[in-house]
Amino acid sequence: MLEAIQTLEGHTDRVWTLAWNPDGTLLASSGADKTIRLWAKEGDKWNCVSILTGSHNKSIRSLSWSPCGTYLASASFDSTVCVWKRSSFGNWSAVVNLEGHESEVKCVAWSADGFYLASCGRDRKIWIWERATDDMDEFEASENWDCSDVKEDHSKDVKHIVWHPQHPILVSCSYDDTVKFFHQKEGDWTCYETLTAHKSTVWSADFSPCGQYLVTCSDDKTVRIWKNHAHDKLPEVEENSWKCISVIQGYHARSIYNVSWSKVDNVIASASGDNSLAIYRMDTKENTFICSDKSSQSHDCDVNCVSWHPRQSSLLASGSDDFKIKLWKYDNEA
Repeated sequence: MLEAIQTLEGHTDRVWTLAWNPDGTLLASSGADKTIRLWAKEGDKWNCVSILTGSHNKSIRSLSWSPCGTYLASASFDSTVCVWKRSSFGNWSAVVNLEGHESEVKCVAWSADGFYLASCGRDRKIWIWERATDDMDEFEASENWDCSDVKEDHSKDVKHIVWHPQHPILVSCSYDDTVKFFHQKEGDWTCYETLTAHKSTVWSADFSPCGQYLVTCSDDKTVRIWKNHAHDKLPEVEENSWKCISVIQGYHARSIYNVSWSKVDNVIASASGDNSLAIYRMDTKENTFICSDKSSQSHDCDVNCVSWHPRQSSLLASGSDDFKIKLWKYDNEA
């Protein structure tokens, strides 16, 4: 059962994205109002504890935390990526702006080891940045970045990127209806696999915690689950190793914009343009997924993003065109 437990208000335009910091003590949100808001739990309620402004002059489309939780990356329609640093609780400053995209940046993603930062955009390009030092404890560890590669393998806008949770493998989703996998080979980043099952724009993807499964969602109103049948051979990569094992459909009436795979449980949440959220639970014995709950009117407008708390399987956050963020309690036994 999915129950709304709190509404977070403060954004003055649509909420595009949500990102929990690694230990789940902060929730970052951003949107069309060009601000980033940080929310923390005070007593029984989550409250806004900081507002980051001034580094972007257009919508902030995407956020990603560094693995250490000290840095937050933001991607904007102003064609830049900004890296913010927390010097003390509630005290944040922009420490670097990464430029190179020719138009709107749609997504930014930090690799699990913190060494790479990737961004993608309307210009059909994926930029992969690498830290100038590999010591995350040094002050400048996440403030000096070099461009490792620029990929232009998609034929249309690149909507979303996500890193594998254990290995330096990057996945991208595009307006060209495909999902692509990239890895570094002899110093260059190479696309080694393309998934073509979706019939329209692929909006989002997320890995299972073990990295053996991938979930994707699309304008075709389906959620697809993929399994890596060469999982034991990672980090070596093989072509045609990802196979679709499940197609979930019939639960959303419009585009599915975002999916989130819980880091602590075998559940997936989806957010849709039909104002709803849906929850899918995995049957590990059968490798199948069933819709265990749906909130038909989760928000008053399109739901753009959904994100599970990194440590609590019962806590979920969603953001919408209605300017609001909602926190949900999920009871998988109800």
